[in-house]
Amino acid sequence: MTEWEIPTDKLPDAVANAIKSNGYTPADNEADYVETPDSQWYEVEVRKDRQEQELYISPDGTIYPYAIR
Repeated sequence: MTEWEIPTDKLPDAVANAIKSNGYTPADNEADYVETPDSQWYEVEVRKDRQEQELYISPDGTIYPYAIR
């Protein structure tokens, strides 16, 4: 598994739109891009209704409740 930090303002449009359209805002200025031999996803800390959580989002903008492995 390989992981990179990227600024949240550099997220792909599909990922940024998934965050925004579901009522979330990034809780940090950075997100992680994770790549395995079988998949890749973005881990983004977000806020919604004053609560923070981590989202796992595929490059096409699909939000998963867990890391894609």
